[in-house]
Amino acid sequence: PYHVPQILIQGVRDPIISHLGAIAFHSAAQEQGDSCRLVLLENAGHFEVVIPTSPAWDDVRDALLAFLK
Repeated sequence: PYHVPQILIQGVRDPIISHLGAIAFHSAAQEQGDSCRLVLLENAGHFEVVIPTSPAWDDVRDALLAFLK
């Protein structure tokens, strides 16, 4: 456990890193008592989650702002 709040934002269509790894990490973190939120973006790949002009960016921004509150 990291003992800090975490947020995982993962594109389901990521051809480089499978979203299944994010799901497994999220489950393990919660089982160990960490506060961990998982946001899976159905129509995003690997890079869309870090490109502000991508269609996924609004969801990324909203998830990050909610996490920071």
